[in-house]
Amino acid sequence: MALQAIQQKDFEKRLMQTGLTKAMRASQALESVRLYIQSELPNVHPQEVEPLFVKGNTIVVRTASAAVSQLLKDYESDIVQYVRSTTKLEIEQLRFRT
Repeated sequence: MALQAIQQKDFEKRLMQTGLTKAMRASQALESVRLYIQSELPNVHPQEVEPLFVKGNTIVVRTASAAVSQLLKDYESDIVQYVRSTTKLEIEQLRFRT
């Protein structure tokens, strides 16, 4: 029996059946935050920012200092827009923990 390529819609259907869709999208949202920071804010070191989890319509992000939190707050609308465009989650805001 030969292996067949799985189609995107079949893959998403299987994820929904197993209940992993929300977890996968949350993971994609966290990775989108990391990618945005790496590409658009090169002066922020990756160790200074850690997206932790998605709760409701909020992404919780740990930052190394209040200064980094303020910088990300200044870019919050851009980050949220980027996450919305790359995932199917309706993220509304970021929350920061220092």
